[in-house]
Amino acid sequence: MLCIKGGTVIDGRGGSPIPGATILIDGERIKEIGPGAAVPVPQGATVVEASGKYILPGLIDSHVHYRDYMPELFLNHGVTSVKDTGNVPEWIVAQRDGIRKGKIPGPRVFIAGRTGAIKGFEVDIEPPGAFPPATKISSKADAVELVKYLAARKVDQIKVGYGFSPELLSVISTESHSAGLQVTSHVTISARDAVASGIDCLEHGTGVVQALVDEPIMAKVYQTSVIEKRTTCAFHLMRTAGFADLAAYLVDRGTRIVPDFILWAVAGSKRRSQYDLETLGVLRNQELSYIPPGRYFWWLKQNQHFWLDRRSLGETSDLRLKTLQDGYRRYQDFIAMFAERGGRIITGTDTGFMLPGLSLHHELQEMVDAGISPMQALMSATSIGADFLGANGKDLGVLEKGKLADLVIVEGDPLKDISNTKNVVGVFQGGVKIETGYNPCFTNPLPSPRKMETHANRIPSIIDVEPFLVIEGEKDLEIRVTGSLFSRYAVLKFAGGRIPTKFITPSELKATIPAPYLSRAGTFPIVVENPPPDGGESHPAFIVVAFA
Repeated sequence: MLCIKGGTVIDGRGGSPIPGATILIDGERIKEIGPGAAVPVPQGATVVEASGKYILPGLIDSHVHYRDYMPELFLNHGVTSVKDTGNVPEWIVAQRDGIRKGKIPGPRVFIAGRTGAIKGFEVDIEPPGAFPPATKISSKADAVELVKYLAARKVDQIKVGYGFSPELLSVISTESHSAGLQVTSHVTISARDAVASGIDCLEHGTGVVQALVDEPIMAKVYQTSVIEKRTTCAFHLMRTAGFADLAAYLVDRGTRIVPDFILWAVAGSKRRSQYDLETLGVLRNQELSYIPPGRYFWWLKQNQHFWLDRRSLGETSDLRLKTLQDGYRRYQDFIAMFAERGGRIITGTDTGFMLPGLSLHHELQEMVDAGISPMQALMSATSIGADFLGANGKDLGVLEKGKLADLVIVEGDPLKDISNTKNVVGVFQGGVKIETGYNPCFTNPLPSPRKMETHANRIPSIIDVEPFLVIEGEKDLEIRVTGSLFSRYAVLKFAGGRIPTKFITPSELKATIPAPYLSRAGTFPIVVENPPPDGGESHPAFIVVAFA
């Protein structure tokens, strides 16, 4: 028997805090919980003294792209459960089951089985040539088949990707609900249309922009910046006069929203510098050397500049920053209105894009900065988040008799200052105390079968090279390469050597092959290389240098 004694319990359901509480844990579940005088400590129980501290349910991050190196980062920050929203289905199922069986340390993993993107959608985060390839949907039959496949893998819900019409969303929702699975989505249509099609939750608050920006204006956004179609970063264009009506529509239909504030906050928040310093404070741990180097670079620098680099034609960096900040405040105002009117918000961070664990605490801070109460923010990361995890989440997110003993002990009252959630001094998962800290020898026995990218530089693809045939002995030769996912800093490599390259668009590069490279006949490979973070080389195309 384990006894945690003396702390103030915040139950995660919105009840009044219980000072001087006693929690009795038998095995993996809470046996008794209440004021100390009402819960006697059994003889022989192991006692953990928590006087002066605060006890919360284990925190839940409900928008994660789980990677094999993440377990310690989550647990050390009190995140005892996560919902994965995009992965190789077979691998994440194996990872989840390995954690459940005690073979891999890590947070409890819940899976939003991902249906991928609609076939042919122009913005696709899957790198060309990825193995195993993501399933693309092109028909209603494809959608039904994939939902059945994911349900057979015992996923906890279904996540819909990019480019789906209301008609296809309706098919997916109907099939998912028939299987007892709720549907969450990164929609690229209006939130009204998505919810009318049966969607239960809007990841990143997607669809809100399309519902609050006039269609002709949105069409221009799509033309000037394709990335907007996926990230819906044009918050500054939203009509505030439409906030109340849209919030009421979503609340009346029981829609959940995962705001994912921290994704936009890296550019729009007043706390940007604070978050950078706190991120550095984590990553300076030498024991974390097992994290892929590209992630360090991304978390410490590149994620803050990601949105700034997505400028429309003629837009300066200063103007882009101002529109991001103005738009972010509008987005916060809408979510706060949605929550104030009874809407259910769920905490998620888009980790791997963000630093695992710490970013959840930053998300809670951004919620409170938006005008959401600390209690509501905590509930979004506990009971409300657990409620949307399906049947397997019913015993999480609340500190009460019979629930799983996942809990976090923190210094300082988070209801007075939400930043106190970062002051983690104890983590328990299933009644077992987690030894916090980082093991420099940590390895995941089930590493991912492929390179997992987020929103950093992706692996480019070549479609065509002009000219394809040249004659040996030519002078410096300008070539044109077309393809996809070219970074602004992409470089062309000809016959293994880098050549001067000019970025034209994400699908076009121009370069000059110096005359010495053309001095002899042969068939020479040409590749596009995107720089870190992530990045890498495309598959090769070829230029034939014929005999003179």
